[in-house]
Amino acid sequence: MKLLLACMCVATTTVTASASERGLAQVTQPVEGSGAGILLADVCYLDWFNELDPWPSVRLTTAANSILTDRGQQNLNVANALGFKVSVGGLASVDPSKPQGMRGDTLDVNLLIPDHPQGEPTRSDFDGIAAATLECVQVNARRYWPRLRFVQVLVTGDAKLAYLSATYSLESIQPRSAPRLPVDPEVRPR
Repeated sequence: MKLLLACMCVATTTVTASASERGLAQVTQPVEGSGAGILLADVCYLDWFNELDPWPSVRLTTAANSILTDRGQQNLNVANALGFKVSVGGLASVDPSKPQGMRGDTLDVNLLIPDHPQGEPTRSDFDGIAAATLECVQVNARRYWPRLRFVQVLVTGDAKLAYLSATYSLESIQPRSAPRLPVDPEVRPR
């Protein structure tokens, strides 16, 4: 299985009940790469974020995406299609100075990988998708450097992949640029 790096920025909109500020979150996800294997692609989410949810890029690693293809709008996140789920560990916080999942400079992340389904994908492809999803978690956590320097991942579900549970340093992960909303342009009369 080939693992390639791509960049796609597609905005989708979701609204949460505790909304406070509209913003963009750039999220690296494992996507289906039409014959090219799994691509690590950047997808932008336009969402309502608040200070009690400071890790949207990590949280959205396995979220459904909405990418416009020649076949119309599709969810190409293979981790999402296989039922993988990322969640931030710890209890929900009401104190922005102590956000959920953070211990010092380490973020606790739970990665649920369901048991390998019979048939497609093959076991090696499934394991490759799991490894690509784990890499996406690390890339997404790296977006919060230097506040986060480590991510501790607990892999649950598929017992054959429990060995992926570990604390990963984010120092060697290549940073990726963050998307931004455009600044209001000045309108100048001619």
